[in-house]
Amino acid sequence: MSVWSCQKKEECPVLKSTFCGDEREGPIVLSYHPTSADAVMECYVDHIISCWNKWLELKDKWLHSVKRVVECATGDRFNKDIFQQTMSFMILHHDIGKLTVEYQKREFFRHEVVSSYILYRYLQEHIPKSLATILAAATYLHHEGLQITHEHFEMREPTYSYLLAWLSSREFHMINGWEDLMFHVTQKYLPEFMPFSACHLRAIRGSEIADVLGSIAIRVDGCSAPLSMRMAIAAVLHPLTICDSLAAKKRGGTSSFFSEDITRLFNLGALPMVQE
Repeated sequence: MSVWSCQKKEECPVLKSTFCGDEREGPIVLSYHPTSADAVMECYVDHIISCWNKWLELKDKWLHSVKRVVECATGDRFNKDIFQQTMSFMILHHDIGKLTVEYQKREFFRHEVVSSYILYRYLQEHIPKSLATILAAATYLHHEGLQITHEHFEMREPTYSYLLAWLSSREFHMINGWEDLMFHVTQKYLPEFMPFSACHLRAIRGSEIADVLGSIAIRVDGCSAPLSMRMAIAAVLHPLTICDSLAAKKRGGTSSFFSEDITRLFNLGALPMVQE
């Protein structure tokens, strides 16, 4: 029997816990479902760590501009440290929807809708609703480009009727201990983040997700300056998709041309760091 070895032993916050598959048959919690026999198996936390490491490389080059665009769109002013922590929290937990039984059993792959719902439900209690809306919207959209890359061309507009028709008959169930996993990851990589309070979610009705995502769409396109709000979402979405795409490449995935080009330009100094 082959044994799987964790590649992030020194960094992992849950090594040797019930979530750890190190020196066992494979990851306990999968970050993705391999489609070929020779594909690399990857733990959910491994992917989070890879995304986080990419974020550390890029955040100082993005944060000032992203913050400025979001502030212009919302009319709010955000403390620099709180804005950075909140963006970082989204990067850490943008895939939290993979911690459902349905995703782990390969029964439902659109984890981003669950991720968006959970992040919004948590963040709205701690930050202005306008910022929580933008971060949740970016989380919802972070796999749209990937779908086109894989030639999944179905229109997936986030209208309320679409969301209701697609989600109302579904129910999602969080894996045992998912909040402990979320807590340990946050404490390891973002200990200065605002006091962590659990969501206490076990089962999530699809109709509830549709209601929340529908309300997010209303706040974006129903506001007085919808194009500005969409630009703010795009500003948040860019670093998220770049970190996610480049992290996936480490396991053998194919990163987007955009992610590769942006990284190359940063490394060449063509896109200089902007200081606050």
